[in-house]
Amino acid sequence: MGMFELSKSARLTAALVAAGSLALVGVAQADVAAPEAVIVGEEIVVVEAVVCADCPAGNNGMISISAGVDLYDKYFFRGYTQQTKGLQVQPWAELGIQLVDNGDGAFGDVSLFIGTWNSVTSSGLGFGDAEDTRSPANFYESDFYVGVSTSLGAGVSASASYIVYAYPSSGGDIGEVDIALSYDDSEHLGNFALSPYVLFAFETSNSFTDTDAGYFEFGIEPSYTLMENSDYPISISTPMALGVSMYEGYYGDNTAGWGTVGGAVSVPLAFVPAGYGDWSASGGVYGIWQSAAIRSGSAWQPNVGMGISMAY
Repeated sequence: MGMFELSKSARLTAALVAAGSLALVGVAQADVAAPEAVIVGEEIVVVEAVVCADCPAGNNGMISISAGVDLYDKYFFRGYTQQTKGLQVQPWAELGIQLVDNGDGAFGDVSLFIGTWNSVTSSGLGFGDAEDTRSPANFYESDFYVGVSTSLGAGVSASASYIVYAYPSSGGDIGEVDIALSYDDSEHLGNFALSPYVLFAFETSNSFTDTDAGYFEFGIEPSYTLMENSDYPISISTPMALGVSMYEGYYGDNTAGWGTVGGAVSVPLAFVPAGYGDWSASGGVYGIWQSAAIRSGSAWQPNVGMGISMAY
């Protein structure tokens, strides 16, 4: 991950379409291996330390972890207004297990991922800033997801996952199956890659309504890196997305639900030793456009935030 994300929707989508990226790192490996006692038959043999000057620091195995926390002045999810008062604190964590590592061809890179995403608000208000919440009023949302991602070849990646959106302060939950596709066009566009993706979401349960809905999202994130060869390269991106109903009125009688355009900046925290993972800090400003079906106030809403994350 490592990049500042617009919202839970953007962060989860990035997780779903990043085939193989969850296996960025695994078992830690030091430059020098310590002596180890090994039993051979009935004798104890001391294996001398092995110097590995060329071995990279950090995690080079099949298991990875990533985590972070984002701070926002508002919280929107797929255009719907969740919170606009107080500070929104959104911690998340993810475990990745690489199942297949045979290159970038079709199904050559397969990973399992499991994660959680949470939102705690200082206002203690519920959906749309409503006051009818129960204890713990500040614990607005807690999500859990599990899925599989894979490469399809030619720069295309795919994923399928199941997500449970739970709302402790209101007592409800929503189940959903997500299918995502992404295309890595950096080979053709280099620093100006668009990184397009599509997301299909299908509700399987909803304790708030009797209607199971379908959702479609298309997005791109043009980006450019400044000072690419320095210890602190600055990544500037412009995420843009549009969300619409597929069926069953995800946005009521309207097809279009929301859109967004924004600017984000991310920089690695290179002073953190590589053995502790890859850390980065980020921040961004976004404009959220809401259709008439879900509009709260003006059609455009600003959203500002910052975050810190690590991957190991």
